Amino acid sequence: MFLGAYYINVNLGTFLQYFPFDEKGIAAPTVEGVPYYNGTTVSHQALSYYDLILTVNWKHIPLTCKASLDEYVNKFLTNCQWLVDNGAEDYNGCMVWFFPKPHGKIKAPWVSAMTQGLGISTLLRGFQLTGNEKFMEISQKAMKNLHIDIKDGGGRYEEDGMVYLEEYPEDKPVHVLNGFIYALWGVYDYMLVTGDKKAEKLFNDCVQTLVKTLDRYDNGQWSKYDQGPADYILGNDYHTLHIAQLNAMHNITGISIFKEYADKFNSYLSAEQLAKANLSVFQDKQNL
Repeated sequence: MFLGAYYINVNLGTFLQYFPFDEKGIAAPTVEGVPYYNGTTVSHQALSYYDLILTVNWKHIPLTCKASLDEYVNKFLTNCQWLVDNGAEDYNGCMVWFFPKPHGKIKAPWVSAMTQGLGISTLLRGFQLTGNEKFMEISQKAMKNLHIDIKDGGGRYEEDGMVYLEEYPEDKPVHVLNGFIYALWGVYDYMLVTGDKKAEKLFNDCVQTLVKTLDRYDNGQWSKYDQGPADYILGNDYHTLHIAQLNAMHNITGISIFKEYADKFNSYLSAEQLAKANLSVFQDKQNL
């Protein structure tokens, strides 16, 4: 099945605003002045170029603009190749994109299910665009990680009959909403392209987890970043991201509760709700 555009708009302007680029055109966020490459940022960048490729095709841009199309294709494939070149095979035989620095109590190197899912979504589109079997091979090995529990180095976590994909592999995960959904879309893409039944079961199990726990991301005034006890809420960027992701989940599954919560969260964007919400400023340039 042809995957087509990504499920939400990945705004290239975000990268142009926040990140420097290296000589190959790869977004290179910096930490203490040192480039800090990671698979999350690279995959987001790649998907923004992929959507531009499709936009050019859909609008039937004249041949005089063909150079722009070629430029988008080259930039997309450059990011795909970065994922191939910078993945590492772990002790489970999975292809993973490590974060080389600790995050809170998580010791380096560590693996994020969000990054795995984004990498899979990116490389499968690269495979369909080019037929490059290496992109498929890496996707298959990356997918394997999402079937393994986080205590064993994977991205999956089970709790009270619920199956989560964890952005942060903490001892007691807090189930970050946006990272869970990004990871899940990688599973969905893999399921669509390969017909893999194990991926289909994981997708369905995770969808049911979201359906049963969406209320835990709602504090009555704003969407929560995670299910943690701190009632952690963020600014407009993450709140509107949650809305877009839930609308996309409704489009994918047809399950009404996703649309209900998207609409509910959207209603919080009124001036009154903005004034009531105790918002923190949050910019995580390492794990965009």
